[in-house]
Amino acid sequence: MSSPVTPPSARLATYLDLLRDVSVGMSVEEYAHRLLRRVRTLVGGELYVGVIADVDDPARYRIMQVVDLHEGDLSLEDTRAFNLWTRRNDAEARSGGVFATLIGHDRPTVISLPLGETRVEPILATRAHTMTHALVLPAFKAGRTAEWSIIFRAGAFEVDETELLLLTQLANMMALVGELEITSVEVARLNERLDHSLRSVVDAQRSLMPVAPPEVDGLTFAAWYEPSEEVGGDYYDITMLEDTKVGVMIADVSGHGPAASVAMGVLRTILHTYKVSRPMNDRVIPDINRVLYDTLDGSRFVTAIFMLIDPATGWYSFANAGHHPVRIRRRDGTVEPLSGVVTPPLGVLQSLEPEGVEGVLDPGECLVLFTDGVTEAFDDQMNMFGTSRLDEVIAAATPEPREMIEAIRHAVDDFSAGQMVDDRCVVVVRCDAGK
Repeated sequence: MSSPVTPPSARLATYLDLLRDVSVGMSVEEYAHRLLRRVRTLVGGELYVGVIADVDDPARYRIMQVVDLHEGDLSLEDTRAFNLWTRRNDAEARSGGVFATLIGHDRPTVISLPLGETRVEPILATRAHTMTHALVLPAFKAGRTAEWSIIFRAGAFEVDETELLLLTQLANMMALVGELEITSVEVARLNERLDHSLRSVVDAQRSLMPVAPPEVDGLTFAAWYEPSEEVGGDYYDITMLEDTKVGVMIADVSGHGPAASVAMGVLRTILHTYKVSRPMNDRVIPDINRVLYDTLDGSRFVTAIFMLIDPATGWYSFANAGHHPVRIRRRDGTVEPLSGVVTPPLGVLQSLEPEGVEGVLDPGECLVLFTDGVTEAFDDQMNMFGTSRLDEVIAAATPEPREMIEAIRHAVDDFSAGQMVDDRCVVVVRCDAGK
């Protein structure tokens, strides 16, 4: 026996209640549930089937959802029983049968079902009584019919053209909500894959950075590195070389993020092929520059300071490739830059011949190497931290490298209110030779 249908005179109020109800739905599942639980009352629907055209073969189709519109309250679990909207590839691609006939319509329509085909279609044949009519509501995507909401009933449907139009609009709204939900699921999966890839890049970059500055008789080191994103393009290295000398480097790849991190990794790999103690301007920097010039292909460049230090005597040699001059804190607390010729950054010119500069550190003197994320930090008035403020902090700090690093970090963070626009890196080296 077919289910009762709301009289036409009372349907307008019911449709308005339906629109009000479905507007609360936050997902295609909830939207469909709120819609379908009213369909039985409105048009006497007894079974809902959601169908989509197969993307690879329009002659085939997939059954996405089947809901038994039984008497009584329709629960959310009822609409979940057979629901593949967010797992479309799990639905079997089908052809032929009664559904192939039904989805041949691109206009809302009521169809009298061929009983022969109805009895052999598993979805329909398992009903308690035979479905005799189908209400077919097409949904459109990119100008073509892509989905169908099909409502079955054991008996004729009593709907007019206005109601058909309204029901079709609701079906299209449900299809749109479904597309948005599918997109959100795909975006979430993509974000998960990207997050996994980014974590791999972060882990790889962390493995490139020194775990901790080495302990070397005659020198004391401290370092601070903080990327503005998950991964950055700043880099520092402190390496024991032959003849007990120490190599100290700080570098800044233009830009930040994963691409800058990759360029930084290239720089480190090249640098670590030179475990020899020779002036940095003699072959080492020219070789590094040539490889970066070929590798970065003009898309990025690298500024860097390269230093050799003899911990036994305080002797040092350095070369500057487009980087901020190293600051030196004298024993009396005065701060000044280490003067010397500054060549263009690495990777800009095919050939680079930097000039090396030598000097000697006295016991208690400190070298401060830094990247522009420190001096180019901005406050809320767009004032720049600058080298003058940095020199003031260095001068006021104790000559203990760790305490000096903390003083610089706190000063920059306070000045910029914790806002970062670029990676930050500072290395402090104190000479203890002769103490």
